[in-house]
Amino acid sequence: DYLDVCCRKAKDLLPRFREALDPAGKLLVLGTEECMLPALTLGAVLEHKGGFSHVRCHATTRRPIGISSQEGYPIQKGFRLKSLYDENRETFLYNLENYDAVLAVSDGKGEAGLQSLSQAINACAGGCKLYFVGGGL
Repeated sequence: DYLDVCCRKAKDLLPRFREALDPAGKLLVLGTEECMLPALTLGAVLEHKGGFSHVRCHATTRRPIGISSQEGYPIQKGFRLKSLYDENRETFLYNLENYDAVLAVSDGKGEAGLQSLSQAINACAGGCKLYFVGGGL
């Protein structure tokens, strides 16, 4: 049932993002902490039904991961953020690239967390469009 709701809501959002975003642009759909399934669902809908050609999905995590610039190591860069759910808790985000737009999907509402996330995205993709998709979708 949860997956069906995520798919329905993602399809409902599709016309807005078709209007606002370049389908040839590099797009990141970012889930926060446990809000990964709605982000993955939205990414799949954008790619398969929306005609967006370059869609990537990431998620923040509550656990730190080792970072290394060693060739071949999978985690090259990372950010320590404030959680969107609890500003006293840290969350982490890894391997951001330069994107044309980022859609942050979250059911958290913390202003400090949103500001922290925005700063990390601007550090890697300054000038990209950032959209906050609240309520999980």
